[in-house]
Amino acid sequence: MTEERPTRCIDPVMKYCQMCKYGLVIYPEGTTKEDVLYEGACFDTQCMYNLEDTIPTRKEIREFNKEWKAHDKQQKKLERAEKQKARRLEKSRKRRRTSD
Repeated sequence: MTEERPTRCIDPVMKYCQMCKYGLVIYPEGTTKEDVLYEGACFDTQCMYNLEDTIPTRKEIREFNKEWKAHDKQQKKLERAEKQKARRLEKSRKRRRTSD
């Protein structure tokens, strides 16, 4: 069973090629494994099918914006919950210190 070659970038809005199964990561000459793992080496990316220049449609942009807003809303909700948890923990610690 052979896989069909894509005719459009599968992520035309973000073009996050490094995480795409068709993406290639190109490191500068002389880059070592340590640079990549520990130093955060810079790199370039491209698509093995040269689809990185795909222009997103309006629908794709709308869908991306909708997903981004939902993600942002969820992230803010998680941040608020973490702050509330930290405040409760701090209050609990203060109560324990004053009761000792």
